[in-house]
Parts: sequence; C-alpha cells; structure tokens
Amino acid sequence: MKRMMLVWVMILCLVPLGGWAETPADQPLVCGDFQYILLEDGSAEITNYTGTETDVEVPAALDGHPVSAIGDHALQFRPGRIRLTGVALPDGIRRIGDFAFAACRLSSVDLPEGLETIGKMAFNSCGLTAVDLPESLISIGESAFSGTGLTDITLPRNLAELGGPNCFGSSLISIAVSPDNPYWHVIDGFLYRKEDACLFLCPGGLEQTACEIPAGTAVIGESAFAGNRNLTSVVVPEGVTVIGESAFSGCRKLSDITLPGSLREIGAGAFRNCSLISLALPEGLLCLGDYAFKYCSSLTSVSLPVTLTDVGANPFCECKALYEIPVPEDHPALRFEHGLLFDRSRGVLICFAPGSPETDCTIPDGITMIGACAFYMTLVETVTIPDGVEELGDEAFVECHCLESIVLPESMRRLGVECFLGCPFAGIVLPEGLITIGEGAFLGCELNSVHISSTVREIEGNPFQCCADLVRITVSPESPHFEAMNGALVAKADKRLICYPEGLRRSHFEIPEGVRVIGYEACAMTEEPCEIIVPEGVTTLEDRCFCYCTDVDICLPASVAAISPSAFYDQGGRGPILHVMPGSVAEAFGNEKGFRCVPQEAE
Repeated sequence: MKRMMLVWVMILCLVPLGGWAETPADQPLVCGDFQYILLEDGSAEITNYTGTETDVEVPAALDGHPVSAIGDHALQFRPGRIRLTGVALPDGIRRIGDFAFAACRLSSVDLPEGLETIGKMAFNSCGLTAVDLPESLISIGESAFSGTGLTDITLPRNLAELGGPNCFGSSLISIAVSPDNPYWHVIDGFLYRKEDACLFLCPGGLEQTACEIPAGTAVIGESAFAGNRNLTSVVVPEGVTVIGESAFSGCRKLSDITLPGSLREIGAGAFRNCSLISLALPEGLLCLGDYAFKYCSSLTSVSLPVTLTDVGANPFCECKALYEIPVPEDHPALRFEHGLLFDRSRGVLICFAPGSPETDCTIPDGITMIGACAFYMTLVETVTIPDGVEELGDEAFVECHCLESIVLPESMRRLGVECFLGCPFAGIVLPEGLITIGEGAFLGCELNSVHISSTVREIEGNPFQCCADLVRITVSPESPHFEAMNGALVAKADKRLICYPEGLRRSHFEIPEGVRVIGYEACAMTEEPCEIIVPEGVTTLEDRCFCYCTDVDICLPASVAAISPSAFYDQGGRGPILHVMPGSVAEAFGNEKGFRCVPQEAE
C-alpha cells in the first residue's frame, strides 16, 4: 500500500495542477475538487479547493483518508478562486487553519464537535452573524472572527486560549462563558481571565458611554477597550496595577478617565488617539510606555508623578495642544524646561512638547540621546545640539517643516531610521565619528549634496530616498567601507549600489560600471519616463531596488542571476519594460511577473 501511494505521489509530482498558485514543497494529492496532504497519523488536511460550486460540502474522507484539518488559506477567497457562500464541515475536523475561510461570504457555519483549534484570521471578513462554538474547542487564534457581524458569543467549557480581544470583531455586544470553564468568566459584561484577574475584553458593540470597571480587577489587558466608539468616561478602580498596551487605543470619544493610586504601569499606546483633555498621572506610577498618549490632540496638560522612573519613547507624540508637562521639583531624574522633557539619569531627551510656543531649542548639556519621535511634527525652527549627544532616535525630527538647518556635533555616532524625514534643509554636514546612518534617515529632504565621512561603517538601506534635488554624493577617500561612483553611493565589500541620487536621473542613466548588486530601494521612485542601463557584471537585484518606478525601460544584462520577488514592487503607469537577453534569468522573471520583455538582440 505504501509503495503504491509513493508511486501515485511521484506521478502527481509530474502533473501540473491547474489553479494552484502557491504549491508547497510536497506536491498535494488530488481527490475530486480538493487538494490535500497526508498528516503523520494518516489523516488528510485539505489545502485547496478547485471546484466552481459556491456552496461546498467538505467530504469526511479523501481517498479513504479521514479529513481532520482545513489547512492555512485552504478555502480563503482571493483573485482566481471561488468565493464560498456556504460550507458544511464533517465530524472529524480537529483543526481549522490560519485564514482558512477568510473573505468568504458565509452567513453561518456549523462547527463540528471534536474541533479543537481555530487559527488566526480563519473567518476574517466572512459576514458571519452567528456561530456556536463546540465544547471540544481549546484554542481560537488572533482575529479569528474579526470583520464579521457577530453580536453574541458563548465560550465553551474547554476553551483555554484566545489570540487577543479582537477575536470576535467590533460588533460584539454580549459574551458568555460556560460555567464549567476554568480559564474565563464574565463580570458585568466584561470577559476576564481568571488566573490574573485581567479584564481581557470589553465587547466593542456595547453602547454605554460611561464605564466603571469592576472592583477586583488587577490588569486591564492589551487592547481590551480598543476602538470602542461610544465610551466618554472610565473609572479605573483601586487594585488595578497595569493598563496594557493599546488598552484604550482608538476610543475617540474618551475624554475623562480616573486612574487609581495602585496603578504602576501604563503600556505602549494605551490611550493612543483618545480625546483626553487634562490628566494627572497618579503617585505610584512607575512606567509610562512608548507613545502612550500619541494623537491625543485635545490633551492640553498632563502632570507626572515623582515616582515615575521609566518613560518610553515620546508618550505625547502629536499631542498638538500640549504645551506644558509639569514635573515635581524633587523628581530625581525628570525635568521639563523650555518645552523639553528629559531624563537626566539616562541622558535622554524624551520629547519637545508639541504645543510649546518655543521655536528655538537648545538641548541641555548631559544629554547623550535624542529619543525616538522626540520632535515629531513640531514647529521648531532651530535646534542646537551640544557636543556629547551620540544618537538621534528613529523618526526624531519627522516632518519638522520649519527646521531649515541643523548642525550635528562631532560626538554623533548614530542617525536613526527616518530621523529627518521630510525636513526642508538643503545641506547637512555628517561629522567625523559618525558610525551608522539609518534607513530613510533623510527621506524626502531637500538635500542637494552630501558627504559621507570616513568613520561611517554602516548604512541601512537607502538613507536618501525621495531626495529629488540630490545630485551629488561624495565619500571620504579614507573610507574603508564606501565609495562614490559617478555621484552614486556604493558599498565596497560587495559592490552594492546603495543610492543612485534622484537628481542625477534623467531620461537616460546608467548604473556605474563595477556595481554587482542593486541594493534595497537604491533606484526607488524613478517616476519620469526614462531608460535605465544596468551594466554587465551586476548579479543581484535586491528587495524593492526599482520599486515605485513608473514608465521605465530597464536594460538587464545576462549576468543577473538573482532577482528578489519584490525588486519591482508596485509598478505604476504602464509598468516596466524589461530589455533582456533571450533565455536569461531576467527574461524568465519578467515573463512570470507579466512584464513586457523585449529581447535585447532585437533592438
């Protein structure tokens, strides 16, 4: 029997299967309109449906093998596939995989007893309005029923794991739990995890505007109230020690919250995009997470307690009405001076108050790092950075449209990812001593030239994307790591093109001779109709190297042996025309992607 099965598998491996777009390493078996693989116990896992019926009955067995699982993406709707409107599942199904029925049009589904696992996004955006969960169910994955119309749900007695509070979507009004379930229970309409008294989920469809969280709660869980459309006020009781990440994120009407003295931690993004107006954080609070109040555009004042010792990346990012952040005079580390909140003990500038009237800013001595998003989208005009500052955090000066110049000190060692994105200055001096330049550090700046110092040894991606005026990149001749080739920036070790300056791109331009690799986004955003010549000797086109290049002709040599699937990501206009050598890797790639390929010999 095993030998006969092996023969059939070998035969199947030689037969192309129409409609299968993502063939796994082991060729699937076929029975009727279903493709499947065999699991270790001899049962079948369905991997694809190739039929044309929209109302499908999944068979109990395929070629004599009992069906025990619906695999990841198996019946998911996507272009080229039938969108199911109905499905009948047999007894014996133990697992429904990730995205298994995502984007189908199922108004209802009967889940069989014996089912143990539902994967993440399994029924995402299916249109379900009701579902009964079988008593055998043990685990439900993240967002398994998100995007559906479920209004009520009952958790069965064996359910132990939920992938997050968004498991059942935003329409949920009522949740119940089997009285025999040892892991979960409901108090005042909220779902709690028993082991740590964590308020895990507030049903998103509840219409109440004022909420008093039940006494006995210890933790408000991650995203527990996220996206609630109706809440305007919340009272958090004594005993709560943690408000988790994104707990109230997107509660756009939430303007008033009472916080208890027991509170010790507010997680990252906990109150992101709320309508809070003023806030006194309680004495006893120890930790304030990254971007905790980001986009709270109505927040005008917030006071920090003397107990607060751990402040993450700019908690008040984009709080445009916030002009003052009072700190107790006896605080051992935090200070707020001239619009700046900083931590002396760590040497970190946390943020510039977004609503501060200050436009000229001097970083205090003793600061070694300007934190992530510290000046994010503020109206600061001049910033004086003293010697001793070693690092600019990621997105530190994003979209500071009034910042027309900045001087970096000799102590600077790292420029973070997108640290100057969208800033208007035309020139900057990169100091000797600089070691790292982060990806997109000068994305969209008005730079016309830049010089790379000899000490730079790490450049992440292309720091100069969308610098339309950049016409010249020079490199110190003493640099052991980088060189300039005809104005372009190249890594010496692997001859990788890091950036071909956008200002040098005309109707016809050539990648410099000697380049072997076209790096990440090195020629991104070539928008005008033009011809790009890639020279013989280039072997590799990396991720997104020609992304967002519209109306371009690209001449690729026979030496190109490796092309990333995303090398030409998101082509607009008429898409690229690839000029290729017949029989080359480039020709095969272009044909596979549906690009127009022109044989170079025919030109």
